[in-house]
Amino acid sequence: VATAANFQFDSLSVRRSTLNRPYSDCWDIDLLFKDPNRQSRARLLHRHAVDVGDSLPVSIGSPRTWRIS
Repeated sequence: VATAANFQFDSLSVRRSTLNRPYSDCWDIDLLFKDPNRQSRARLLHRHAVDVGDSLPVSIGSPRTWRIS
């Protein structure tokens, strides 16, 4: 979605997720994209929730995407 709309990667952040399962360690990974040609255009935020409580990380649900100003 981001590359098709001419967006480029801007930043990455990680924070403890509001989604939690019993005996889990869930984190949100936020990928922020911006349009380098139009600074006034809203940025795209892609959020992935990941449970790292086991030896193999597991994605929780589907990634979510929305625009932010």
